[in-house]
Amino acid sequence: MDIKELFKTAKSDTSERFKQKLSSLVRNDYKYRNLSSENQEFLMNLIYKHIDNIRDGDGISAHLIQKETERIYSNRNKLGITLQDYEDIKQILNLFKK
Repeated sequence: MDIKELFKTAKSDTSERFKQKLSSLVRNDYKYRNLSSENQEFLMNLIYKHIDNIRDGDGISAHLIQKETERIYSNRNKLGITLQDYEDIKQILNLFKK
């Protein structure tokens, strides 16, 4: 499954099913597997906060993504996020941009 397939079924899936598919995508896609399990969980929780907007097709606003990525970057040492993981998280979040 890729991100396009995930979005195609987003409206028809329940929130729980969408979360399962998203989790599977992040954990199994070769582009995102390098994230540690803690960082995968961090990313999932970040996306879950906006799950209703994503499922409605609205996505996450560019402003909100910028705020979140700035917060993550400034706290990345405290959060245990490497620079490479930060870039991956930022890239994934931008997939959900409106």
